[in-house]
Amino acid sequence: MKMMSLGPFVFSLGTLAYQELARKLEWRYAANERVGRRPADQFLGRGAETIELKGGIVGPMGGKRSSLATLEAMADEGAGYPLVTGSGRVMGTFLILALADDQSVFFEDGEPRKTDFAISLRRTDDASQGGAA
Repeated sequence: MKMMSLGPFVFSLGTLAYQELARKLEWRYAANERVGRRPADQFLGRGAETIELKGGIVGPMGGKRSSLATLEAMADEGAGYPLVTGSGRVMGTFLILALADDQSVFFEDGEPRKTDFAISLRRTDDASQGGAA
């Protein structure tokens, strides 16, 4: 079952399953100075929207380390990708800003038994980054 997709990449138990999703929304204001009073704030519209996904891969079950390489290759393209929830809700077009890969508890051949990951995404409405969303 699909948890979410980022462009062609599908988050699932067989690829990468995240255990945490943190979404942050911002709004922009400009402060206009006034004599003898506090600045007046002018609403400029929406600001940044970021999403951070965190999860883990344990041993040969619950995900594939090759999925991290797939996401890394997607990030190297510098493109925006549509982010769609498993229920079909289109979240917008997102850039991959960062990918953390923390390995621990190793097999004899040096392969990790456990890998924790974090993926940082930022929404883009720039048409050159995959289109407005």
